[in-house]
Amino acid sequence: MRGALVEFLDKIHRAPQVVLIYFSGHGVQEGDAIFLVPTGASTSSVQDLHEQCLSHDDVFRILKEILEDRKVPDQGMRLVVLNV
Repeated sequence: MRGALVEFLDKIHRAPQVVLIYFSGHGVQEGDAIFLVPTGASTSSVQDLHEQCLSHDDVFRILKEILEDRKVPDQGMRLVVLNV
């Protein structure tokens, strides 16, 4: 999932007005973190969650890092919809 998110954000070549990330699927909560679970993932241990899933914190961190790295001005909208 991390690779798919980074690949999507890599396609953004200029300052976008809107970035929409939409996930509809299963989620698992571990402590304060909500993990987005892709099809076929094993969630039998906390380690599985960190290796195979993506936490909502990771989604926001990756989005922020990539857009800041590209020096995209913070004037557009970043919308993340999680339907878990």
